[in-house]
Amino acid sequence: MPAKTVSFLWSSFIIFILLWIGGINMNALENEDKNEKKKNIFMMTDGPETHITVKTMGEFFIKIKSNPSTGYSWSLQKITDEAVVEFKSQQIEEEEKKSMPPLLGAPTYEIFTFKALKPGKTKVFLKYHRPWEKDVPPIKTHTIHVTIQLLE
Repeated sequence: MPAKTVSFLWSSFIIFILLWIGGINMNALENEDKNEKKKNIFMMTDGPETHITVKTMGEFFIKIKSNPSTGYSWSLQKITDEAVVEFKSQQIEEEEKKSMPPLLGAPTYEIFTFKALKPGKTKVFLKYHRPWEKDVPPIKTHTIHVTIQLLE
């Protein structure tokens, strides 16, 4: 076979493999997104507020990007109607688990666990601050408008 034909075949083969791998990665991302929805995990946007609808009673999770190595972390400020939603716990999840130990300054996610108690609407207020700085306003706030609905 001529050298140009072999070169073309190899290039085509490599492009095919890269597209195939890319397709697998896209499927994995789509499946991960579907799995998070099944588990009632809600990813917060970078903006000041988010609207979510929880369609089952029981636990649901608020996931918000954080960088605690800077001293800042998210805290629950208040829930407007605690008869609709109850705060259960808060934990930190590393975004990138490949590096051991975690990289200084690497972003993480804070995950807030809540329990849906009954159908209704409420607001959850979070603040991003340094907990030891008592008289300093938070550098960010996030309001989550929560609607609890029963599946029909």
